Amino acid sequence: MASPIGSYAAARTAALRASPELLAAMQLPGEPNIYVEVPANAEVPYLVLGPVHLVSLTDDDACAAEAELVDTINLWSKTSPLDEGAQAIAMGDVVLDILGLSLVVAGWDVAERVIEQAIYLPDPDQSTRGTIEIRWLLTRQVS
Repeated sequence: MASPIGSYAAARTAALRASPELLAAMQLPGEPNIYVEVPANAEVPYLVLGPVHLVSLTDDDACAAEAELVDTINLWSKTSPLDEGAQAIAMGDVVLDILGLSLVVAGWDVAERVIEQAIYLPDPDQSTRGTIEIRWLLTRQVS
């Protein structure tokens, strides 16, 4: 049975790139800064799409399959002593809204989404770093 990682990663990336809400939270014109590998000259704010890990893949009976995935997304935003990471939190909230139960993953149904963590910490360089970890349970009918 094929892993759903590719389908999930494609759906996640497309949904985030197409979001006007994410662009607004980033306060950017044009396109949101979304990377898998961050360029040396990248300016904040941006998202880094981490690897998606396959925790389990089962096909116990001939009728259904189930996959458990864990996805980590890191983000960096501008900050000032007065905003306490407000931009990072706004970006994280939008990411969590976009990557909800309504996410369409080709060939799979989203059965469950659990937010394992969403943390935001100030960096000494006047930015805020956020880490979001989401656990997914995907199912599909096997013919």
